[in-house]
Amino acid sequence: MLVPIIGIVQVGRRAHADRYTYLPLIGITITIVWLVAELTERWRFPKQIGVLASAVVIITLGACAYHQTAFWRNADSLWPHTLAVTTDNDGAHLAFATALFAEGKTEEAIVHARAAAEIRPANAGAYGKVPVGLEGKALDGAILF
Repeated sequence: MLVPIIGIVQVGRRAHADRYTYLPLIGITITIVWLVAELTERWRFPKQIGVLASAVVIITLGACAYHQTAFWRNADSLWPHTLAVTTDNDGAHLAFATALFAEGKTEEAIVHARAAAEIRPANAGAYGKVPVGLEGKALDGAILF
């Protein structure tokens, strides 16, 4: 569990995923809580202020989490959002192309597969998606790619 987090061993392209921040953030969270407790212990109503502040933080984080989960509803919401908030993300282009091919949106899928190939030419998956997506279609389109 700690090996990918401490950075000695990288786990592919997912080495910087959000899930690897949860464990290290425990220490930072404890430090912040202790610091706030230390700073507010001389206040007149430290417990009530702490409860109120905690409620505000929990409600805010809950609202942010609710908003973020909307992007994970399906591929049509996840990948366009991912492409909007990142740059040169060949993995997102390729995943979106795969989803579009599955939905029968061939032309749009080819655009994203080509974008993935342009971003990272060594990405063999980008070159394999178009011929598979064009299966049963005009051969010229597959050859040109």
